[in-house]
Amino acid sequence: MKILHLISGGDVGGAKTHVLSLISQIMKDSDVTLVCFTEADFSQEARASGINTIVLDTNVLSALSALKKMLRREKF
Repeated sequence: MKILHLISGGDVGGAKTHVLSLISQIMKDSDVTLVCFTEADFSQEARASGINTIVLDTNVLSALSALKKMLRREKF
């Protein structure tokens, strides 16, 4: 199963810890991609944890357009 998790990427503390541990567990049985809207500690830690991470570091409309193209290409 392919799973796409979207998050702002600026999260710290409990939210970041929760999402990273959740995705790490889900990765055991599924193909997971994490999409962050900013390049920050969150995306860097995700990559360091081995999570497939994409950053759409741009304004909201451009990010949504890029996400739409990615979804078509990856067939989520």
